[in-house]
Amino acid sequence: FGSAKPEDRLPITAEIARELQAMMGKLGYYQGEVNGHWDDATKQAFWAFVGNENLEERWNLDAEPDKLDKVVLEYLRKRFDG
Repeated sequence: FGSAKPEDRLPITAEIARELQAMMGKLGYYQGEVNGHWDDATKQAFWAFVGNENLEERWNLDAEPDKLDKVVLEYLRKRFDG
């Protein structure tokens, strides 16, 4: 995937957070409530998920944790939402 383009960075809204929480819950990465809060527990779970999918170049817990590359979001939707 390489590095994300700045113009492709999206803020992680409550709707996107809820979608990612549900996705990670199904896959066993996230144990919490699917509530749309992009909190520390959700970010930590997403960091583990991103690491297993080799997407660290596109999302990093320490860089811009409240934004997500739209390319990654589309990839995850296609791969895990069926």
